[in-house]
Amino acid sequence: MAIGDSLTPALMISLALLALSGAASGEPVKLPIAKDLWESQTFAAPGPDGEPTAVFQIVEDPDVGPALSVGRWHTGRWAARYSYTHPLPFLKGTVRGLYRTEDVEERCGGVWVQYHADGRYLHADRTTLEPAAEWTPFEFVFRRLPPGTEAARLGLGLSRHTEGTVFFADLSVADEAPPVEFPAEPGPVTRLEPPDDFAPGKYFRVENRDDVWWLVSPSRKAFYSVGTDGPWYRDGHDREEKDRRHVSWLRRLKANSLAGWTDIERWARINDELMAHGETPFATFISMETGTWWGDFDHLRDANGEPQGRNHAFPDPFDPGFARA
Repeated sequence: MAIGDSLTPALMISLALLALSGAASGEPVKLPIAKDLWESQTFAAPGPDGEPTAVFQIVEDPDVGPALSVGRWHTGRWAARYSYTHPLPFLKGTVRGLYRTEDVEERCGGVWVQYHADGRYLHADRTTLEPAAEWTPFEFVFRRLPPGTEAARLGLGLSRHTEGTVFFADLSVADEAPPVEFPAEPGPVTRLEPPDDFAPGKYFRVENRDDVWWLVSPSRKAFYSVGTDGPWYRDGHDREEKDRRHVSWLRRLKANSLAGWTDIERWARINDELMAHGETPFATFISMETGTWWGDFDHLRDANGEPQGRNHAFPDPFDPGFARA
């Protein structure tokens, strides 16, 4: 059997790019800007006006040479971007280049690295770029690939509708992805004594005391939220019995809160019935869809040290990039 018989097409293309570019010796791999190497990509939104409309061009700039131009972008969702037609030669690395913008708002320009296996999309690393009137260097480290990733693909463009335009030039990728550093010994965990003089209120709320935020219950008690998605069922048969059973499960799990994907209409009624019988209701919070947050920040990993995929990885709240986002 020939060596090539055991390689996926994506890996064979990546190896060919490595050989042509000299990247095996550590040199950056240039990503040429040519019509056959970049494919425009938009995504339709539901409804009669959902057909995406965006302007894509490859232009010649007097200062930097050929450049990708994306915008204006009026309809569609998620992104309007140029995607490199070949997989990147590295599954982890750093994308570098120049960009500038014309008449775009904050967080419009975007860089994506998408991970694939067997032709299926798994996950994406992504960041946004601030407006820049002049050609400005950027770099983006991608390293959070899901298990089983076979190919990484690059996209550059717009993440929000705008009348303006973003340009990209002088693009390359290097086999440089410094690992996330952690202290050898974790710091001590300290826990403040909760205040005991909160006022009672109608709702669960947050309140600041001496630069510390506390969750406070209607009965004025500070508490830690332990939540899960509320159980859901499709039909209303034996509704009361199912409700009692699901409440019992949550109590056994020591849950005191309801998290995302909870049927609020149903659980509001259950909470009303619990309070009518003198029982403690479940706290309900507006859920933040962290998978759609944009920014160059790390995410928490599972117990095996693996990143979580499918856009449900939770951001590292201590990463300065997360605070900026």
